[in-house]
Amino acid sequence: MENSSQTEEKLVRIPIEGNFKLVSAITDEYKILNKNLLEYISIFETIFQQENVHLNDYKRLSEINIEFNSYEFDHPLYIVYGFNIKSNILNATLIETYIKAHDFFRNQFCGLWYNQMEIYKIKLIELGTEIDAMLMLLEMLYGTLDMIHMDFNSVIKEIDLLNDYVYDTFDFKFKFENYTKLSTNYHDLNTQKKVFIKAIRDAKMHKIEKTLSEKDETDYQIFVQKCIEAIKVIEFEIMANDHPIDDTMKYFEMNNTSLNQKIEDEIDEYQPYSEVVPINPTQVEKVPTTLKTEISNPSTIEIKPVKTFPDYLLHIHNEKLAEGLKKQFSTGKGKKIRTMLEGLKQITPPIFTLSSGENNEFFSALSGYFKRDIGTYASIFNSAYDKSDEKEKASINDAIKKINHVLTTLPIQ
Repeated sequence: MENSSQTEEKLVRIPIEGNFKLVSAITDEYKILNKNLLEYISIFETIFQQENVHLNDYKRLSEINIEFNSYEFDHPLYIVYGFNIKSNILNATLIETYIKAHDFFRNQFCGLWYNQMEIYKIKLIELGTEIDAMLMLLEMLYGTLDMIHMDFNSVIKEIDLLNDYVYDTFDFKFKFENYTKLSTNYHDLNTQKKVFIKAIRDAKMHKIEKTLSEKDETDYQIFVQKCIEAIKVIEFEIMANDHPIDDTMKYFEMNNTSLNQKIEDEIDEYQPYSEVVPINPTQVEKVPTTLKTEISNPSTIEIKPVKTFPDYLLHIHNEKLAEGLKKQFSTGKGKKIRTMLEGLKQITPPIFTLSSGENNEFFSALSGYFKRDIGTYASIFNSAYDKSDEKEKASINDAIKKINHVLTTLPIQ
């Protein structure tokens, strides 16, 4: 066996070529960034607590480097470290920042940070010191933390990398532990559930393609049931974070049938390349204020209906209109989707509007209806328009033309 000095000598001789960068170099960079970000957040927390911006605070924030480089570990030389090396590095270097970001923005999902950002912006404007610069510095923090959060939770990419390996094992055994290990790499509970939803989808597709033996059929049934139970455990943890444990237990006991059905619906709707969105995959009543534990007949429990995209359209033929919009705007995401929404608002008469607080639910409804990557929550709802900009007006006018074309194909009212 080679001694440690020989091993180290080989490691330092790894050729640095193309886009390859030594893990040690990335680690050193991220450790410095972690320290900088913690200080950066701490300064902003002090500002908001004391409701005062000191010039020293502004000066220090301007000096701190919080640029985040998101590395793609696709170079052949990274194979030696294993497919999960990116997650290993992030957890070893930036976990403090990742957790702190959730506390700073009051939410574990970056798609919901927008609401807290609005509160912070208003406060900075009210304080009135170096307003423009402070708003820009806050936006820089938001952007960096958002990128880090997405790297921590890039579950779709890593599941796809693992997919061939796990899928091949279905030829002789359904390996629940492969997905369990993958799930534990992620701190976001909704992302963990996404892993098991994909696991069930893979198993079902395998069953369709292959003729299973009696033993394989048994293994299949056990595998799927384990995944469903894992989703329930994670769902339980999410709800128990906000409610008394006894009430949560009673609630889950009484809603077992409904939970199973909603899990099945989420599996059927799963899109491999969709964004991880801030939605409860089992679609139980959304964050109930009080858990309904005193229902005498569990079989009659009603799940709160979830609005679909057509429900948001103010038109007598909303279903047909939604179908036409889906075809007309079949490509593009982020700001292009926002352009479509602006067009729907500006058309005469307006055929779309959103009430205060509906953005998140609407985003989920739109993602589910379009069944493709429409961009992140922030890329759609954080996109601002300058009404005096000719390019902005032209893009909205183009969207209005497309919408009018769809309207001409609808039945005459």
